[in-house]
Amino acid sequence: MPSPRERDVRGAIRDLLDASGAFDGVYPAGLPEHRGERSGDLRAAAIEPAATAISPQGDDVAGALTATGVA
Repeated sequence: MPSPRERDVRGAIRDLLDASGAFDGVYPAGLPEHRGERSGDLRAAAIEPAATAISPQGDDVAGALTATGVA
């Protein structure tokens, strides 16, 4: 699960790409072909990290986990 900060950054990137007008669709995850559309029909962008790294809590079990998106 992404952190609120990571979610905000991805949302800002999505909004900027959408506002540029360079794409027919900007998706938070997955490309149109994952939804059954042909890849050549749209100019699409997907905003999703390659991986999310979760920092271990160690002895501090009362604190929240820290997750970081990796591009």
